[in-house]
Parts: sequence; structure tokens; C-alpha cells
Amino acid sequence: MDSLLSGVYTVSDDNMSRHLAMLVDAEGIPVEPSGAAGVSGVLRVLAESGDYLTAHQIEDKMSQATHIIWATGGDMVPEEERKAYYQKGQALLS
Repeated sequence: MDSLLSGVYTVSDDNMSRHLAMLVDAEGIPVEPSGAAGVSGVLRVLAESGDYLTAHQIEDKMSQATHIIWATGGDMVPEEERKAYYQKGQALLS
């Protein structure tokens, strides 16, 4: 796995909920909470300076990078649950 995996992270339920609400508000994209976990990874890489970017020799490439989040499940979550997840995220953003 060493050649395929450069890092891992964990995400709190509150951060997943916040990011879920942000995706709906900004892009109209409904996802399940775990699908919103990918937002944290992109934000961490964008906020990084130093060791991680240097180790992967990508400091000079960040201005041209395209970040993709594999976010699944929006259509599989029942509407009432989707609303509850969104409302929780909205409350946390306020």
C-alpha cells in the first residue's frame, strides 16, 4: 500500500455535517454524511504547508491542482433523513 496511499485522516461527525450542508448550499449536491468526509481531505491539503507537500514534491503544483471528492449516496438517503442531516449541518454552521 505504501506506493498507493499517501495519507489518511479522520473526520468528526460535526465536520461531516457542516460539509454536507456547505455542499448543498454551494453546489446543490446532496450527499450522505460519509460522502461529505472527502471535503476535509481537500481542505487539509489546501491548508498544508511544509512537510507533506515537500515530501510529495507538490508545492509548486498546488496552484494548478484539481481536487476531486468522491461523494456518494445522496440519492440513496431517504428525504426525511437527508433533511435532518442538512439541518444539523446548518445549525453547526450558524
